[in-house]
Amino acid sequence: MSEHPHLVNAPIREALIDFRVRLPPDSSPETLLALPQELRAEYPKVGPIHQFQGAIQLSGEGPLSVQSPPQLLGYRLESADGLNIAQIRIDGFTFSRLEPYQSWDRMVEDAWVVWRKYLEGSGPLGVERIATRFINRIFLPPSGQLAEVFSVPPAVPGGRVDSLLFRYQLAPTNGVTAIVSLATEDGPEQSMILDIDCFVRRSFPTDEDALQRQLRKVRDAKNRIFFRSLTTEAIERFK
Repeated sequence: MSEHPHLVNAPIREALIDFRVRLPPDSSPETLLALPQELRAEYPKVGPIHQFQGAIQLSGEGPLSVQSPPQLLGYRLESADGLNIAQIRIDGFTFSRLEPYQSWDRMVEDAWVVWRKYLEGSGPLGVERIATRFINRIFLPPSGQLAEVFSVPPAVPGGRVDSLLFRYQLAPTNGVTAIVSLATEDGPEQSMILDIDCFVRRSFPTDEDALQRQLRKVRDAKNRIFFRSLTTEAIERFK
């Protein structure tokens, strides 16, 4: 049972699960070719993911930019409604849920359908990094005062905030590292983006129960940061 309340109107713009994997040495993007076809019923929109590499060389005539041909890294799969997006790559797997966010259990369930196919098709030797990231859009009150929304806002010397970028990284707690960013968002309404990225970096087997346990751990860390970042009044708006 979670120690934090479920927020029916959670301000989540995008939530994602990310696994960085170690594939066999002979793996290539062609290893993943069959997966988009196998998942086409749920993810009919498919596009390539390319990696671009460039370098700057110095010569007597000055710097010269050199770019290698794009390399295929994997595929981007999108559901018919555009709300679920999966990336299957030779270096890992990412699953995103766009707003409206439903629930953590539903997101994990949907992600696991694609992850199991990825496991079967690519045969990773292990998982090197497990992460979850939540990007929240939080509207400010008419006063524009950060202290009415955020429990420990950056110190701003009076007036309304026109532009702000604030970022910190927490030392690992229970193995979980967190990177938190708070930034103003461009647009007609005053809003802030609270971006919480929690991850564990070490070698894991591809055992489903072990991965699920680690995912719950990084999600719990994300929840602690989210609820401690906002005032009680702000939390009430999302219930």
